[in-house]
Amino acid sequence: MPICGCALTALAFNSANGAVITVGDYLVSNNLSGGASDASYSEPGAFAGDDFGQANSFGGDRRWGNDGAATSASWAFDGLANGVYDVYASWKNDGQGNVSLAHYTGTDGFVNIDLDQRGGAAALPGVVINDGNNDINFASVGQVTVADGNFTLTVDDSVTGSADGASFIFADAVAIRTAVPEPSSVLLVTLAGLGLVRRRRG
Repeated sequence: MPICGCALTALAFNSANGAVITVGDYLVSNNLSGGASDASYSEPGAFAGDDFGQANSFGGDRRWGNDGAATSASWAFDGLANGVYDVYASWKNDGQGNVSLAHYTGTDGFVNIDLDQRGGAAALPGVVINDGNNDINFASVGQVTVADGNFTLTVDDSVTGSADGASFIFADAVAIRTAVPEPSSVLLVTLAGLGLVRRRRG
């Protein structure tokens, strides 16, 4: 699993402020304690509660809610440079049996994916971002093309179909970063040609 190779800043992170913060190459928006809302985090469909002091969640806490109870949370990013961004979500590093599928959607229709939260974010492809105290796993959600400077990611329990309260979904932090373009085939051919020229001259 890729790990952020950038310089990681030690953070005095307070999840209660809900601010979008910069960690290396990433912009990170966290949940707010107690389900409060601000410009960057909101809960259109309420979560049931918090887990505090968790070393395996970004900033030490996460929100949870019963599936089937119209639970949803949103993370908003604004003032973005237009372009393509990689999107990641965290909830918990390790697995837990009584969680379920979480449905993630993004503005502009670029993100529409179900992620199985049971194995923890570490069980899925993604990145590791340090919150100033711990390395936290973020699972890949997809890519989005931002054309208006704004992007919002929403998670909900719409795909679980259970109202028995036996399982949950989590909401922790969401991170985005400018996508690193893959080398084009023309560039690869050019580099290969340069390599051949150098070898012949040597």
